[in-house]
Amino acid sequence: MGLCILLALSGNRVQADPIDSGERPTQWARVQETLVPVRSGTTRNAEIITTVRKNEALAVLAIKGDWVEVRLDSSRKGFVPKTSVALVDAPIKIDPRVFGGTLSVVLFICLLLLVFAAISVYLLRRRQAGAHPSHLMETRQQNKIQLLFSQEPRIHSQLMNQETDLSACLRALGYQPALEKNPDRFLAACKALRPHLVLAGADHLEAVEKSMTADAQLINTPVVYFYEEEKPKGLKARIRSCLPMHSTDRDLAREIAACLKKSPRKIQYSVNKVALSGAIRNGTLPELVHFLSTMRKTGELLLSSQNAQGKVILIKGEVIRATWDAESEKALEKILDLSTGTFEFQHRRLQAKDSLPSGHTETLLLQWAKHKDESDHRTRN
Repeated sequence: MGLCILLALSGNRVQADPIDSGERPTQWARVQETLVPVRSGTTRNAEIITTVRKNEALAVLAIKGDWVEVRLDSSRKGFVPKTSVALVDAPIKIDPRVFGGTLSVVLFICLLLLVFAAISVYLLRRRQAGAHPSHLMETRQQNKIQLLFSQEPRIHSQLMNQETDLSACLRALGYQPALEKNPDRFLAACKALRPHLVLAGADHLEAVEKSMTADAQLINTPVVYFYEEEKPKGLKARIRSCLPMHSTDRDLAREIAACLKKSPRKIQYSVNKVALSGAIRNGTLPELVHFLSTMRKTGELLLSSQNAQGKVILIKGEVIRATWDAESEKALEKILDLSTGTFEFQHRRLQAKDSLPSGHTETLLLQWAKHKDESDHRTRN
């Protein structure tokens, strides 16, 4: 929407011209292939000056047979194969002053809307508090607690001066409990309730821990175990606590409050995190490896195509090792040539024995692009 406003205010289309001096281009070309080397002359053996990527716009200076002379910047120019580019209209250049003015207007309107929304909410709360003083207390969010006990325990309530069911005691303390007696239905009950905390008998410890780690949104939920005689051991992982069965409501309230205070604000939404995954198409893997190199990622790029498996190991964006179908010779080239299959990049903590120079991966990509360019040329001839 902002771009539409910007173009409307500018009122005209201006041809983008990155050339400050020298010849002015009469045509523009857009790169059609993933990686195209720019050479210093009109032969395949000419020196490669740099590479350009798919969808880049280049200023055309001349067309010489099967080669197109392009301007890279105010001081550099080179040649690319005519089959690698397509002639297009001149790109649009946006006036920075128009952009700045439009952005200021949009920000000002957003600020006014924010102030209006804040005032509206404040007035609405005042009306609700005046008309129904107890309404806000009734609709206040309560901490939800999932219970798992074969037989619901009774607890001495100092608040009510009597023994009462655990659920009734929790409701008196201001919590929202839900009881489940069957361990097989515990995970389904948790998914439905999305509790802030779990209270369970120590005899169900194994079932609870298995269920909690099976769901990404429950994995960091605090758990308090009630035990009869022997206190459960090995509960240092995550937020876990234990209470004897004869505890009072005061002990329970103190333990619940302590666990909720330690509870993380953000849930870990993925147990086994996969950063990137998808289908392989023509040009996918060179772009992906370039992206991982630019972002200095460390991990393993796993590939599968036509019953063959491959792997590329990167450390801080530099390719350390590549294998394809259990072979390492020319494995990276075979992987970059793939046009079908699936890929998945997983973060790993890896360290290289010998540090590689910065730009090692870019050099490998450049070599692959050169070999592919020469191979395509031989195929066409």
